[in-house]
Order: sequence, then structure tokens, then C-alpha cells
Amino acid sequence: MLIDIFTDRYDHIGTDDKKTAHTRGLWHRTFSCLAINPTTRTVLLQKKTPGRYSFDRPDYADLTVGGHYHAGEAIEDGVRELREELGLDIPYTHIGIRQAAVTLAPHHRGSAADVVG
Repeated sequence: MLIDIFTDRYDHIGTDDKKTAHTRGLWHRTFSCLAINPTTRTVLLQKKTPGRYSFDRPDYADLTVGGHYHAGEAIEDGVRELREELGLDIPYTHIGIRQAAVTLAPHHRGSAADVVG
């Protein structure tokens, strides 16, 4: 799967394979969504499947929905993950709080521009 790659200043610098981006610690976008039931004050989590991911987290609880943007997708297109994982067709405008966050890979040693040619 090809994903967009960015510098640490969020400048688009190309595309790469998702696995390669993870291995090399390249900056890329992901979509995450947490479903909250305000009536019962509960959160819906999902249990990850052991052995399915490139990093070890068997039997971990995770956000309700999460996934990678495909290369060329707009931020609003991330709701595709809601359809894929929960079968829900919810417009981006109906999602509550929206924000961007940055997380560095533990082995990241510089800007993505340093490793993408």
C-alpha cells in the first residue's frame, strides 16, 4: 500500500510503501477515531489480532478505529476507516473533535527529507 510521506514540517515529499515507511521511521498520516457513548459514558475499543502487525502488540486494546491514509487521500477521506472497520458510513463533518498529532518512531534520527529521495 502506498502512503504519502512528509517532512517534519508537513511538506509532502513523495510516497512510499507503508511497511518501508514504518521501518525507516518516515512521517506519514494515520486516521484514528474513538467512539464514545455519552449516555453510558463508555468507550468502544477493539482488540488487535496477534501476528497481523509489523510490531508486537498481541491482545492489546486499541482505539475504536485506526488506519493509514492511502497516497493522495485528503484528510476528510479518513472516514473510509469507519466503513472498513465498523461498517458505518459517517461523514467527516459528523465526527466530533478533530485534531492532528505527531508521534516520532523510536529510531527516528532526523527529518523524513533525509531518508526519502
